[in-house]
Amino acid sequence: MENILFGEIQFDYSTETQDFNRLFDYLSQILGSGAFVRYRDQSPIGALAPAYFEAVTIGVFRILERLENLDNSSVRDEIIKIVQSNSFKDNIGPGANSRTKLSNRIGCIQEGLNPKREIYLCTKDQRQIPLTRVGEPLLLSSIEEEAVDLSLFLNVPLEN
Repeated sequence: MENILFGEIQFDYSTETQDFNRLFDYLSQILGSGAFVRYRDQSPIGALAPAYFEAVTIGVFRILERLENLDNSSVRDEIIKIVQSNSFKDNIGPGANSRTKLSNRIGCIQEGLNPKREIYLCTKDQRQIPLTRVGEPLLLSSIEEEAVDLSLFLNVPLEN
């Protein structure tokens, strides 16, 4: 912050304002008043949780352009699922302000929402056949569902 005040770092107020508004408009659209709170099942509980605010805003902002092309309800469901996960909860509570825990929380959001995931059919001779288009934007939960359906249809075990 001081570096900006002393002119050591360029700060484009107009660009930063646009980015801020774009992010918070998006979060308001998909999560509404439940954007930065804890969840129990699909229901928001409690008040603003700073650790959730930091993780959701930074994690979503880093991949916002890709997320804007996905179904809002899928993104909403995925964020709710992520903030209820053990890997996310392991990085809140005591020591949540440490850089490591903050980075881990942001990583949980980014990894869980990363829309560039693919399904491959691995053959016995170690070939990998892509079952989704390369770079097709899919949420992890969608891929998991498709993989389960495919393994049941083919009557083969699902691995990793």
